[in-house]
Amino acid sequence: MATTLQNNLLAYYFSSQLPDLRWETDSEALTVSLFCPDGGSILEVTLTPTANVVKLWEVREVVERRMHHLNRSYITLLVRWREAGERTFSQANAVHVYYCNLNIYTSCSEWMMTHFLTTLESKPLPAPGATENLFFVHPVPVAVTPELLATCRLTTGEVRVIELEEYFSEIPANGTAVRQVLWSLNNVTTAAMEAEETVEEVIGVTIRVESRVMTYYKPAIPADQAFVFANAFGVQETAWLNCVTVTKTKDARKVASVARRAMLYDFDQSVTHEVETSPLPLEVAHWLAQLVTSPWTWLGNGEPIIITDGDASISDDAAVMNNIKFTWQYDDARDVMTIDGTDINIFQQPPFSHQFD
Repeated sequence: MATTLQNNLLAYYFSSQLPDLRWETDSEALTVSLFCPDGGSILEVTLTPTANVVKLWEVREVVERRMHHLNRSYITLLVRWREAGERTFSQANAVHVYYCNLNIYTSCSEWMMTHFLTTLESKPLPAPGATENLFFVHPVPVAVTPELLATCRLTTGEVRVIELEEYFSEIPANGTAVRQVLWSLNNVTTAAMEAEETVEEVIGVTIRVESRVMTYYKPAIPADQAFVFANAFGVQETAWLNCVTVTKTKDARKVASVARRAMLYDFDQSVTHEVETSPLPLEVAHWLAQLVTSPWTWLGNGEPIIITDGDASISDDAAVMNNIKFTWQYDDARDVMTIDGTDINIFQQPPFSHQFD
């Protein structure tokens, strides 16, 4: 008996690019398996050939579901098969799969050499003190060193670009896994002031890793709120938003008569937060649609939340500035105290004054 996998599998795939699989076999049955060496079995099923052909459909959906379960943005996938009566599997070469829930029509290896794992080409600068993440994949297993250019406003009013050559250390080779670039505005500002004493503020940052480039710019208005989410590539991104939030508390309860007295029971309280962003450029609106549909979301302080409802109606009319609406709540189902009691001592506060002194 002979069995042949008809697909010519590539070494690198985004999960959205995974093809359905097809075998030709003269076996009466074929057991096919999708297996992850460090994540266990993804699927194993025995199929009966039709006209000596076995097909496995919806491979990408099955693999993505397993990646969600493992909370992984990258896995190694083995495609295996076993004829009836056999004890050992045959298998194709290992496939490196990177999560992506968008269709990308460029080959995975080519796209990753020129892009970070985000759909944006520029972002607003993070808030001072916050850490910003950039993720990328370098299919060639070599060490790389990111470059950083800081666009600075000097005390003289001049704008100057300063290359901070020693800001980043070398990122070692780690095979085909996802790598990370970490930086913060505070550290960049400190490094820029050490390089040029007349630096007043940093108004832009450009980070380059080989052919990948990301530009950060100073927003016209500081952000009101930060949301962290798993983006279309399954890695964390932070959205710094100008937005309005309306908090709604709803309370449902039932009334029963007990010994001729009305009593309350079956309390059900919910607190939700409705967010509406300020007008957004088209590219940013499409990007924030990933926040609305993300399975994992957090506030900027790391508090986990769930998005229960979202509206990402996006117009491609150049004259229209889009905005995004969504509703979130804490995953604990209870709201969080908005006053930090450890920082407040009412006995040390000045007396209340009706004159607003």
